[in-house]
Amino acid sequence: MHEPILFIDRLLNANCTADSLKALKKQADQKEKDFLLSNGLLLYKGRLIVPISNTLIADLIQEAYDQISFAHPGQAKTACIIGQKYCWKGLSRDVA
Repeated sequence: MHEPILFIDRLLNANCTADSLKALKKQADQKEKDFLLSNGLLLYKGRLIVPISNTLIADLIQEAYDQISFAHPGQAKTACIIGQKYCWKGLSRDVA
C-alpha cells in the first residue's frame, strides 16, 4: 500500500501541473460546462480530474482496492466508489 499522504500529494500535484489538463482548465476559467477550478485544482462535477498517467491511475485503483474491505466488490462497484471523488476518461474501462 502507498503512503496515503504522499499518494494524495502526487494526485493533487499532477492535477495542478499536467499539461494534458490545460485545455480543460481554460474551459473552467471560462465557466464552461461542469468544470471548476477550486484552489488551483481542476474539478469536473465536483470530482478531482486525474490526468492520464499509467502509473498514477494504476496506483489510484490499487489504493481503492486496498481501502475496500477484504471482499472485492467487483468492477462496477469499484468504479463507482472511485468515481465518487475522481474522474478521468476511461475510468470504467481502467478499473478491471
